[in-house]
Amino acid sequence: MLGIFAYNDLTDQYVEYNTVDSDNPIPVLADPLDETTVYVQLFLRNDDVTKYYTTTTAAMGPSTSTVDNPMGMTFKLVEQNAQPAAEDWEYLSSGNTISFGSIGSSLAADLDYFPFWLQVVIPRATPVNVYNAIQLELSYVAEGIVVI
Repeated sequence: MLGIFAYNDLTDQYVEYNTVDSDNPIPVLADPLDETTVYVQLFLRNDDVTKYYTTTTAAMGPSTSTVDNPMGMTFKLVEQNAQPAAEDWEYLSSGNTISFGSIGSSLAADLDYFPFWLQVVIPRATPVNVYNAIQLELSYVAEGIVVI
């Protein structure tokens, strides 16, 4: 199944985080006394050797919707390895969707980690419970590997 991971430098391991049906949302630390912009590198990964995925996308989950966001928080996603520069974020809309295309093929699963970045802008005085439940929603078509 596809999952979202972050790399933990302290333990030298990947930690699985938040999909909409998960109890482990992405942790974001912010200073409630000042506006905070947080950048988190995440990874998409397939952990099932019998499946590949097509039309794969990631978007903000319903708990972090930008539609009903009275606090004015913004959430943006970029698919790339290195941390995006400030100008890479400027033209993106809050709540954007990114596409990974296919993960693997009908002949083999791809178990690599596919990097992407999340930017969260948290306005001053935002209550902690508003930004401690950030979740992403994955959309994809799962296919079985063809055994020859």
